[in-house]
Amino acid sequence: MANVFILQDKNTKKTRKIAFLASKKLQNVERLSTFDTVKPKISIAIPVYNVAPYLRRALDSAVNQTMKDIEIICVDDGSTDNSLEILREYEQKDRRIKAFHQENHGLLNTRAKALREAHGDYILCLDSDDELILDVVEKTYAVATETGADMVGFQALEIGSWNEDDGVGFDRDPPKWRAFGPEGFQCVYRQPRIFTNFLNGKFPPNCWGVLIRREIYVIAIEKLGRVSTVLDVGVSCHEDFLQTIAMAPFIKCLVSTEIRGYLYYKRASSVMGCRTKTFENAMKATNDLIRIMDAIKIFCKSIGLSATIHTKIKPLQWTCGGVIEDVLNFPTEEFLCVFHRLDDSNLLSHDMRKRCRKIMEKKIQSERIVRHGRLYRFWTLIRTLVLPFEKILKEINRFLRKRIFYPLCKAYFYWQIRSYFRRQSFGKVSHFS
Repeated sequence: MANVFILQDKNTKKTRKIAFLASKKLQNVERLSTFDTVKPKISIAIPVYNVAPYLRRALDSAVNQTMKDIEIICVDDGSTDNSLEILREYEQKDRRIKAFHQENHGLLNTRAKALREAHGDYILCLDSDDELILDVVEKTYAVATETGADMVGFQALEIGSWNEDDGVGFDRDPPKWRAFGPEGFQCVYRQPRIFTNFLNGKFPPNCWGVLIRREIYVIAIEKLGRVSTVLDVGVSCHEDFLQTIAMAPFIKCLVSTEIRGYLYYKRASSVMGCRTKTFENAMKATNDLIRIMDAIKIFCKSIGLSATIHTKIKPLQWTCGGVIEDVLNFPTEEFLCVFHRLDDSNLLSHDMRKRCRKIMEKKIQSERIVRHGRLYRFWTLIRTLVLPFEKILKEINRFLRKRIFYPLCKAYFYWQIRSYFRRQSFGKVSHFS
C-alpha cells in the first residue's frame, strides 16, 4: 500500500481529498515502476541471423498479438546485415521486447540463449522470417490453462518454395493448413503415446507451431547440456529434431487443436533452402545431422532408453535420405563424400542405409551407361533376363518382412517404451532431471 502525504489544511474534507489524490498518484507510479518485473504469461523466442528483409514482419506479428501479457526475447546470432539495428529500434518502441546479441554459435545455441532469458510460463518459438496469426497466443494459452497441457499444438501454413525467395512459388500443391496431430483436432495425448508419436513422425518435429511449458523446455535443454556438447558446436540445420525428442519424455499432456496460428515461409536463401545448394552446405548439413543423432543417442541412454533409439526416429531418417537425394546432381566424388559420411557414421537404420545404397548404385550406373554405349546394351539385356526372378524374390522378402520380422520388432520396441514409462513416476517433472 502506497504511503499517503498528510497535507495540512484548515478544511478537514479538503485535506482528506488531497490525501486521497496523492495516494492514487503514488499507486500509479508504483504500478509503472514494477511493470517490467511482473512475470509474463508467454515468452515469444525469436532467434535472428541475417533476416533484415523479413524481420519486421515477424516482429510486428509478435508485438500486435491480442494477448498483451507477453515478452518477446530476440537473440541476434552475429548477423552481418542490419538485423541488430532493427531489433534495437523495436526494443526502444516496445518495452516487452528484449534484444540480445552474441557471436555466431548456430541456431541451437541461440534458442538456448533465448530460453535462458525468458521468464514466461510458456514458450512460443517464432523463426525470424515467419509470421504469427494475431490471436494465436491468446487462444493457445486459454487451451493450456483449461487443460493443464505441457504442449499445445496448432495448425501451420507452409507458403512458398525452397527454389524461390519471398514465398512466391509453390512446390507441388497450393499451400494448405497442416494439422499438428494425426487424429484431427481437440485430441489429448498422454505418455507413452506422446513419445512414440514423435518417434514415428505423427507429430511434426518442430519447435515452432507449438506452445511449450517453459519448465519442460528448460529441463530438456539442461539435460542436453550436461550429457552432450552439441549446444556449443554451432548446429544450425535440423536442430528441431534434437529439441523435440529431448522434450518428448517429459511431456505429460499434449493437446492438438484446430487453431490456425503460424505462417511458415519457404525461401531459397534460408538455412533449409541452402541446405544442399553447394557441396560445402551439403557437408555442413550432413555433419549437423550426425551431431544431432549422436546427441540423441547419448541423451536417450542417459535417461534409461535404448542407445539405438535414434534409428527409430522416422523424420530424422527421412531427412538423411532427403539429403542423399538432393545431392544426386553433384559430381560423383562429391556425392560419394556425402554418402560415405552418413554411411560411416553408423547412425542410419538398416532400411535407410539400404535405400541410400540403392540411390548410390543408380547414380554410378547412370554415369557408366552414359560413358559406355555397349555397357548400356549389355546391362539392359541382363536386366531383362533377371527381372522376373528379381520380382519373385522381392515378393518373398516383402512377405517375410511384413508378416514376421516387422511385427516382432515393433512389438519389442513398444514393449521397451512402455516398460520405461512404467518405471518412471509422472507425479513430478523433476523426477526426470
